[in-house]
Parts: sequence; C-alpha cells; structure tokens
Amino acid sequence: MEANRKKWLESIQEATQLIKTEFADLSETDLNFKVNPDSWSIAENIQHLTLTANSYHTNFDEILNRKHTFGFLGKVKFLANFFGKVILSSVEPTRKKKIKTFPIWKPSQSALSADVIAEFEASQKSLSTYITKLEPFFGKNQMIASPANNKIVYPLEVGIEIITQHNFRHINQAREVKKELKK
Repeated sequence: MEANRKKWLESIQEATQLIKTEFADLSETDLNFKVNPDSWSIAENIQHLTLTANSYHTNFDEILNRKHTFGFLGKVKFLANFFGKVILSSVEPTRKKKIKTFPIWKPSQSALSADVIAEFEASQKSLSTYITKLEPFFGKNQMIASPANNKIVYPLEVGIEIITQHNFRHINQAREVKKELKK
C-alpha cells in the first residue's frame, strides 16, 4: 500500500503543478472563456476538481473517526468492485466520451475569480493529508460511498484513484479550452 500512497501523492503534486504552470498566468477573462455556452471554461474545470475532491472529506473524516457506514452494497464486494471499475474507467484522462456530472460537482454558473487556482491547490493539499492519515485503512477492504450517490459504493483505494485520475481528465479538458484562446 505504500507504493499506492506514494503514487497518489505524486499524482496530486503533478496535477497541482500543471494547473499552476499552465493556467495561473491567464487573466480572469481567459480563465472564464467558453468555447460554446454548453462547454466549461478553464476555471469551471478547475472548480469542478476542487468540488469533487472536497466532497470526499465527510467520508474520510468518518473513516478516520471509525464512524463510517456504507450500507448493504458495501458488503457485496463484487458489486462494489464493479462500481469502482466502471467509475474509474469513466474518469480516464483520455476523455474519449463526454459525461454529465452530478449536481453536487457542477461548477458555479457565474464568472470565477483567479482564486480558483489557489482553492484547487488548497484542496489538493488537504487530499494529500487525508491520504497520509488514511494509510492504516488501505488494504483492509474499507468501502466508501460516492458523495454524489450513497448507493454507489467502492473500495477506498479506488475512490482515491478516481479522484487523482479525474484531475488529469479535466486538466486535459482545460488545455483544450486554452488552445481555443489562441485562435
């Protein structure tokens, strides 16, 4: 499990660095630019990542305080593993298919300030702290429910993998928007 923890922490650090180096110099106007009204801006992609990572805090706190419950579905391991694999494959960085997000993770509709980058960085630092604290629970069949739907349950490690891979999916999406800025 040490190897996974190290990989996740490195992934978080890489995503944070990419966000800062690729988008921090953009103006608020550029951060909020949309290719079309139905697409997300760079700022919305970044805020979405912050909302997603932060939504797991309740699960993590409950696990750390040994008060976490996950219902019947968490006891059916093959089903929890299935949910985890399906969700993990849906957040792959290659982004072959557009997917609608749950309302809990939708970015605000108004223009966002450049603070969205600092908020992302703070969120990733918090996630790194949680991963370190959660290490005793890795490899112990600890299940968590999706913050968006408590009927969707998967292993804790898969949840962390989902969050870290999801970062790169939306970094790639933000890069696509940035390319359109130059046109």
